[in-house]
Order: sequence, then C-alpha cells, then structure tokens
Amino acid sequence: LPIFAASLNYAATSATLTFTVNLAPQTITVNPLGTYAFDVVTKPSVTSTVSGAAGEYGAKSYSSSTTGVCTVNSSTGALTFVSAGNCTVTASVAAGTKYLAAGPSSPVSFTISPVARTLSINAGYSPSYAFTASAPTLTVTAATTSTYTTGLQSGTVTYTSENANCSISPTGAVSFLSPGTCSFHAQIAASGAFAASSVSPTVSFSVTAVALNP
Repeated sequence: LPIFAASLNYAATSATLTFTVNLAPQTITVNPLGTYAFDVVTKPSVTSTVSGAAGEYGAKSYSSSTTGVCTVNSSTGALTFVSAGNCTVTASVAAGTKYLAAGPSSPVSFTISPVARTLSINAGYSPSYAFTASAPTLTVTAATTSTYTTGLQSGTVTYTSENANCSISPTGAVSFLSPGTCSFHAQIAASGAFAASSVSPTVSFSVTAVALNP
C-alpha cells in the first residue's frame, strides 16, 4: 500500500488493507468400474479423480451404500465382495492447502456377477417301490467349477413331480398316489454369491401295484 510523505500542508500518513484468501472449491468423481465375477481372484479397488491440483488437496475416502453386496476400505478403496448384485460407492476428499473439502461424489454402481452352479438329485432312492412301501425323501447336491464354494448349498430348493401318480413336498418327501412311473426334477434359487441353478436332470423310479390275495 502506498505511504504518502509529508508536504507543506499535510502530515505523512499510511493505510492498511485486510482481506481473506479463501480455499478454492473442488470436485471429486469416482472412476467407472466394470462388471466383475464374484469369484475373481484379484478384487478391484475404487479410484477417483479430483479437480484440484495434486498435492494441494486432502486425503480421499470411500464409502459403500450397499454393504450387503460389497464393502470398501475407506482409505485405500480396496473392495470386498459380500454377495452378487449391484455395488454402489461414493468418494470424498478432505480440504487441503488450497482447496475445500468435497463430496460425497455422485454414486457409481457396478455389477458383481454370481457364481454359476448346477444341481443334481442324489441317488438315495430305489429303482422300484411297492405302492404300500414307505416313499423316499429326495435330497440334492449343488456343484460348481469355481474354486469359491462357501455357501454353495445355500438357496431354496424347489422340487417338481413330472407325473400325476406321485407328489413331492417342499422338503423332498415323496408321496405315492397311484402305481406307475414317478419322475422328478429340482432347481435351487439364487443365494448370496451363487446364481440359481438350471433344472436338474430328471430322476425316475417305478411304483408297483400290490397283488391282492385270492
């Protein structure tokens, strides 16, 4: 600021000006993520882009709003997959030497695809039963080619009878209704990391009529 010297009619004087330097606004954006299989060996990390100059903004942080599907390390952005589905994440950035804090960012979602599996009905039944005999209870086993198997057998199993002479309960208990061939298939619903199976191969056995004594 200028300082004015004394003159014939005026004394010397000066002035002080005070002003504030504000931190600049900035934005943060989560970088797009692709589709990942649940059992992918190397899980991705969330990354982000900040509009401020590098080294002049604060620490980044990350958050998941779908913790039933994925969680994220708040500092590193490393993801952990919990189940198949859509994972949604946001990012924030702290204030730095020249920039204000920013965030949470607009949410970004990506898909975690489920692990495929197949289903088969276990061979714990006889090829033939008398109509008056005790009917079997069918059980199933799920299988996968993936190295991830935790929760492989989870999910609601639906049994279906393909013939009118037999019925089957939700727990796999068979009832004989009339003599003939009984055929069944089953399917398991999606659960956790695993997709629904395709319909299992059909299994069959015969139910024979009981001969009456003359």
